[in-house]
Amino acid sequence: MEHKFYLIKKKLNDKNISFSHVLYGLDAVDKIKRGKKYDYIIVEDEMKEMSGYSTLKELEKLEKFNIPVIVMLNKNKEKIKE
Repeated sequence: MEHKFYLIKKKLNDKNISFSHVLYGLDAVDKIKRGKKYDYIIVEDEMKEMSGYSTLKELEKLEKFNIPVIVMLNKNKEKIKE
């Protein structure tokens, strides 16, 4: 996970794109509940406490949630993509 995060962080920094990150899916959900605005959300499926897929499902439960979410999956999780 750290390697993927490093690559994304480098790409965003190279393009002068601001971002924030959390280690736990519940922290991401909490930020959105508190009104934090994002253009996109990128989650790694293998996060601590809850998966990226579970995080996505929690975000979708929030009223008026309409931020595009990208869930990064390992190749062995083709079934989730469907």
